[in-house]
Amino acid sequence: MMPACSQTDPPKAVPIGFKAPRLRAFGGLRAALHVQWALGATLLLLSAPGGVRAHDDLIEQLPRGSRYTDGFDGGAPRAAVRDGFLHGHGRESHRLLADGRLQVDRIKVYTRVAHPETHRLVPLPDKWTVRQRIVLSPELRLVSSDTRLDFHRSIDRALTDYRFSEEHPRYFEWDHSRIRAVAGGAKLRHVRTRGGQPVDDETYDYPPNALPIEVVGIALSAAILNRLRSFEYDILLPGGSTHGIKVDVRRTDDLTGYAKGYGLPKRFQDHLKPGQDLLVMDMRLSSPVKKLVFPHHFYIAYLRDRPQEVIAFWGGKPGEHVYAFRTDDWRVSRGASGATGASGSTAQR
Repeated sequence: MMPACSQTDPPKAVPIGFKAPRLRAFGGLRAALHVQWALGATLLLLSAPGGVRAHDDLIEQLPRGSRYTDGFDGGAPRAAVRDGFLHGHGRESHRLLADGRLQVDRIKVYTRVAHPETHRLVPLPDKWTVRQRIVLSPELRLVSSDTRLDFHRSIDRALTDYRFSEEHPRYFEWDHSRIRAVAGGAKLRHVRTRGGQPVDDETYDYPPNALPIEVVGIALSAAILNRLRSFEYDILLPGGSTHGIKVDVRRTDDLTGYAKGYGLPKRFQDHLKPGQDLLVMDMRLSSPVKKLVFPHHFYIAYLRDRPQEVIAFWGGKPGEHVYAFRTDDWRVSRGASGATGASGSTAQR
């Protein structure tokens, strides 16, 4: 289910999967990166507009005229997750509709919170829940996204000496987010409400080569299925800002070096033991200037012989990082090669 980018860290009226952060200034970059990547895997790095690309564009490298959604029908992976302060579990399911569109349903349930100052992990008095349904066109363009939050101010009781709701009010600014493609898919309309009352309503451009944060996780899997090794893409954040991400895919049998310094839980580390034939996707900011603001990397691990199988996602600033790792039995064979990509490939060689 990783990286499913959604909207766990609802931003101020500026722009998770995530999904939505407001990155109109560098000040919002760090917070948005930490929370939004995992919920949507997920994943949001910045580059200067108009900069020279070291890698080819992801959208340009994918086969033209293909129906990318065919490789994602079925399956309901489960994962343990950490999104910033919040710890819990989640699952994601894919359903291919008759017209070729892909419906993705995601749910995350947070049961514990880490004290933002002491890092002590305590149970939440009331579970926090994020539910999201997105619909993608056969070409992986966003058709619609519906995200509902059920966050409780009782978190303040769990942290006793720390008023979370006052220190982080943006978590409570909205509880329902709807995004719809309009103007023939050339624009997105984003409406947020709280308790049924409007919070904001904005419409912004949806460039042909941009990936809304809700789409990133699926698009990255399509890249793996089509055996892409190096590429860049522009992530589109709610509000309309686009930012570049540089990606390299490497084959490895040992992920421990990539996970060094993150203090990941033992169950997570068990996924990273040497001897497995894996692909690891390394993602970071494209812009040298913006990397000064956020120099950290994010990683996704895939099974090489079944590259549609994401087994782990982690990254960000150590100590404030995000992660998600499969808790279902992903080692069980799903057939000879599993789902195929748009190009017909089943593995990265």
